[in-house]
Amino acid sequence: MKKFKYFILILSVIVIYFNYNYPFFIYESKGWSVGWRFIAKDSLLNFKVSQNNILTSKYLNSLNQNKESIFLADPFVIEHNNKIYLFVENQIVNDNARIDLFTAEIGENFIYKGTVLDEDFHLSYPQVFKEGDKFYMIPEAKRSNNVLLYETQNFPYDWKIKDTLIKNVRYKDPTILSLLNKKLMFAVDDKLNLFVYESDKIEGPWNFKIKCTKLRGNEARGAGRIFSYKDKLYIPVQNLSKGYGTGVSLYAINFIEDKIEFIKEKHLFLKPQNKNKFFNKGMHHLDVLEFSNGYLVVYDGDEENGNINFNWKRTIKYNLIDLGLY
Repeated sequence: MKKFKYFILILSVIVIYFNYNYPFFIYESKGWSVGWRFIAKDSLLNFKVSQNNILTSKYLNSLNQNKESIFLADPFVIEHNNKIYLFVENQIVNDNARIDLFTAEIGENFIYKGTVLDEDFHLSYPQVFKEGDKFYMIPEAKRSNNVLLYETQNFPYDWKIKDTLIKNVRYKDPTILSLLNKKLMFAVDDKLNLFVYESDKIEGPWNFKIKCTKLRGNEARGAGRIFSYKDKLYIPVQNLSKGYGTGVSLYAINFIEDKIEFIKEKHLFLKPQNKNKFFNKGMHHLDVLEFSNGYLVVYDGDEENGNINFNWKRTIKYNLIDLGLY
């Protein structure tokens, strides 16, 4: 009897601890939407999410006169010839997600321009960037079991696979950082272990880099493009503490000799927005575009549908990951 009481006590402590880290009961998702805001130059790390300027799947379906879009997420922006190009993940009902495009004149609202990349496998995280005079995209394409580099000769359309950067891997949200003498790639596997690769050029070869601070589990997965602000490099990472897509924290990236260190600077820089129904469940992505007089910040958020799920599998999995037991 005494052993049984001890067992119940220990089990209760474990359950309480697990629930504190990642709750067993969470709200179901009604779908992700994308938002944006222009902010002043010195306000980046203190900005507030806009209650307006939101792109939803409902809005997209009204334009296309169908109901195929379930949610929009993972926004990335780039400026070219005084126009802003916004690339998003568009999850289609009973199908994979594809990459869609919105454009805007600076300071104006975004206009939908259609699908720019669609594959037989799921696509998300459309990280678009420019190297020299060439435009590239490295999306999440883990269901292809590769990290793929896309290029276009007709920006922002006609994206084609240029190269396979890393083969036979299932990496989530590979995030690129271009430095003067090398390039780095940050990605996590299905167990949320962070891996860092380096290369002399975007086409590779990409080599695994061992010397870096170990991140795993909660706050390891990339949540958008690495950006510079006041002489610091910041990498956004997803926070999972209240279920998937709780928020985004910011880590500074420090280089000490040949080692990379991650220092948390802003806990839950983005988090659930109680006053915004589209983002009241959580947020999980950030991208920053700098202008001479300020920034365009784009982000996404998740909406509660009112129902609560008993999510015991994910709670146990994430706790075991953080404890190094999964």
